[in-house]
Amino acid sequence: MWDGEPLSEGKLYHRNEMIGLPECSIMENRDFLGRAEEWQNKCREVGMAQPAKYVRARIVKQAGYTPALFNQEKGEWEKVSEDLLDRYYCRMDGHGRAAGHDLELAAAMKNPVYQPFDFIFFFEDIHDPDIFRKQFVSINFDTKKTTNAELAGYAAAVYKNADTQYYNDLLKTGYVAKAAAYYAYAKEPSRDDMKKINEGTSVSVDRPMVDAMKRALAVYRKIFTGKASSKLLNGVPLARWTYNRLKQETDKEKLLKTITQKFSVLTPQYVAVLQEARGVKGDRTRTTEIVLGELFDNILKD
Repeated sequence: MWDGEPLSEGKLYHRNEMIGLPECSIMENRDFLGRAEEWQNKCREVGMAQPAKYVRARIVKQAGYTPALFNQEKGEWEKVSEDLLDRYYCRMDGHGRAAGHDLELAAAMKNPVYQPFDFIFFFEDIHDPDIFRKQFVSINFDTKKTTNAELAGYAAAVYKNADTQYYNDLLKTGYVAKAAAYYAYAKEPSRDDMKKINEGTSVSVDRPMVDAMKRALAVYRKIFTGKASSKLLNGVPLARWTYNRLKQETDKEKLLKTITQKFSVLTPQYVAVLQEARGVKGDRTRTTEIVLGELFDNILKD
């Protein structure tokens, strides 16, 4: 059990001996709960290759992130209140392993002879929010499992950049990452772009193209409604087709008017054709994206 003493730097802690320590997670972290069993199995097999890292919950909040606890019974996050921030510690690294260790502790509660794996961690008393942000991004950026979409989620929470927030909002509502990138940035962000985004540095974009893509999406959202059209609306084919048409068009305003006029009068029958469009398996010249592209072209011609 935790003895009630504050954590100190330079000491390796064993979570099995720290039951009762007020600890929480960073709500914006990757889906570590979905990987709990995977981490549990890995750590039982080989142990923890490196310790987890804890910081004060207060510095997490000051850096723009959200210290929170996941209520398993309700299936929802509960934010650490302002008056408790100074009492709580927060994991900066090791969320997935801690979720796996929680499963271990639950098993030990049911079976007294069960021995949970040794979850080890150290504490760093970081006082500079900017240093925390940079370390947190570095920890996640340097692992191959972190996607551009996940990194954008971190950036949206901290820097409030309009393009990044728009991109993150699209991802949250079901858009494929590449499609969301076309609408938000008028390109697919590179790893270098994502690093700049997470450092709060502006990324070069073609602003007229970005604005045009957003306007086109606003039209599509009014046309492709309902569950049956979600894959079409959220997918890459429509986004990339729109990008390519706008990119090669000098008079973007004229093309946007055409898109608005033509797509707004689509019949339910034609929408159904788009929903059911499929490519020819094994034929790279007749992929679903190519087939849909031809159907989109026909809309503008009719």
